[in-house]
Amino acid sequence: MLRRRVIEAVEQGKFNIYAVSHVEQAMELLTSKTAGTPNAEGLYPLDSINGHIQLRLAEWTALRLQYSVQQGQEEVG
Repeated sequence: MLRRRVIEAVEQGKFNIYAVSHVEQAMELLTSKTAGTPNAEGLYPLDSINGHIQLRLAEWTALRLQYSVQQGQEEVG
């Protein structure tokens, strides 16, 4: 299935192939960071991949709410 050049590169240690069963495993391989496990409240550790994602989504949600309020005030004012 793989080209001979790829197989040779793997054999020479120039290239690696990893089998993963979930995207979080791939993210961990690519970033060398843990994906993280949520606590009882559903929050991930801030130093994990999912923690960064969760924080960023919360920031975007807060901005969206802020813009919604501003938009509503402009329509009333």
